[in-house]
Amino acid sequence: PNAMAWLVMSLLEQGEVDAASALYDDFGFQGPIPEHISTVALLFARALVRTAQGRNEEGLADLLELRRRQDERKRALPALPVRSTVALLLARLGKKENADELVAEELERARTWGVIGPIGMSLRARGLLEGGERGIATLRESVEVLRGSPARLELAKSLVELGAALRRANHRVDSREPLREGLGLADR
Repeated sequence: PNAMAWLVMSLLEQGEVDAASALYDDFGFQGPIPEHISTVALLFARALVRTAQGRNEEGLADLLELRRRQDERKRALPALPVRSTVALLLARLGKKENADELVAEELERARTWGVIGPIGMSLRARGLLEGGERGIATLRESVEVLRGSPARLELAKSLVELGAALRRANHRVDSREPLREGLGLADR
């Protein structure tokens, strides 16, 4: 199940929502997922499939369940940005009230673990939530953190988000390089 979950997430990163969903469904994990350390990625993957399909409330329910499990066991896998994903989904659903707090918690945990990739992912989420010039500064920080990491896809995502934020702020010339670099990394 764990390997299947990572394959599903890989397919989602490639935009293969139908293939990811079919793979997930083939394993028969539509109902309750047992509480075990080996099922953490499985529940996260299902949440991502559901949100990619536009089933945001179901995806949110999975993410909140995963957060509850992590909190109860005082155990979280830093590679899975559960709190940031919840925060961004809440913001998308117009329920932004706790989003900043969730990202702050995740960033603190990532820094405690000392894992660069999750620190950069949390900073990206914070920058997206902040928006404006402050968000741009935080997205730049995410890019700089991720440059020192093997998490190349996460760097690509942060570069693209930085470029998009610069474009929205009418800094069109400045947006070109991060967008170009992010696209090149993602393509590779």
